[in-house]
Amino acid sequence: LRQCESQCRSPAMEPGNRAPLGRVPSPKDGNVQRLRSAGRFNVFWYGSAKEFLIIVNVLRRVIFTAAFVPAAALVYGALMGNLTANPIEYITHTTGTTALVFLIITLAVTPLRQLTGRNEIIRLRRILGLFAFFYACLHLSTWIVLDWFFDVTSMAADVVERPFITLGMVTFLLLLPLAITSTGGM
Repeated sequence: LRQCESQCRSPAMEPGNRAPLGRVPSPKDGNVQRLRSAGRFNVFWYGSAKEFLIIVNVLRRVIFTAAFVPAAALVYGALMGNLTANPIEYITHTTGTTALVFLIITLAVTPLRQLTGRNEIIRLRRILGLFAFFYACLHLSTWIVLDWFFDVTSMAADVVERPFITLGMVTFLLLLPLAITSTGGM
């Protein structure tokens, strides 16, 4: 092994004229924290990262509260009897549209993060995706329970006959593993 070592330089494992003695000296502005995004661009935020994370947590709570507004409006409309002449169709359309809106918002988080350079926004994607799945479950439950009342043969024929229902079932099956693996520990 010693025969392969360079004679003009010190080995990498031993300090020599190339390696700093002890440790690397701290820079003169060492108390300044530099935040960089994944592409090595500066993160545009003035203040500490802790302050920015507090803003993200407040925004998460606002989203959590606001996400229940469509469900609360459906419950209120059902209690007051204001769900139009065809309440099953109204509930199905409202839950389906809300699920689609949350899915689109969830998918827009990553491009928004790339445009703004704020990586902490990605923390909102999980809660938005789970609400998309929540409304998709409400949509599917409305279709199974209220629309077909558990008639499996008619539901299977409806899935085969109408392509938009087939697309909805495929979308729900694609959302299912994402929601299952989206736990707090992951």
